[in-house]
Amino acid sequence: MAITSGIIVLNAAFLQEIKEDDVLLRQLLDQARQRFENRRWLNHSLRDTWRMLEALRDQLATHFTLEEACGYLETSLEEVPELSEQAARLKNEHGPLFQQICDLCEKVAQGVDRRRGPDWLTPLVDEFWCFWNHLRRHEQQEQALIFQAFQQDTGVGD
Repeated sequence: MAITSGIIVLNAAFLQEIKEDDVLLRQLLDQARQRFENRRWLNHSLRDTWRMLEALRDQLATHFTLEEACGYLETSLEEVPELSEQAARLKNEHGPLFQQICDLCEKVAQGVDRRRGPDWLTPLVDEFWCFWNHLRRHEQQEQALIFQAFQQDTGVGD
């Protein structure tokens, strides 16, 4: 079974993979948020936090790959040219966002290896929240772009 929308055709298995990716990404982001909200707990569970961040990093790589493979940004570019600048900007954010989570993983790994004091956590926590807010804003803007492209493509709201 395939779902056709404009020029994109998605088979049911691929659509299921996208849905599963989204669920897993949201679960990992929620776990990360909970860990970074409690600095004391974070300091005592740094090795577990490192493993969880690595899983988040890997899932984010999968997430971005699926988004780009799905082609929704390219569809926005082709079918609704006035959204092309926004779509290109959002697609270009994938690399820097991924680099942010990679840097965070590396810093946590260094903290695990060196067992630094609690003062070391403050910039780490700040860096996490910077990443968190950037990713959240990015995902919201992608959703808004998809909605706009769909509305303009289908003529909704005319």
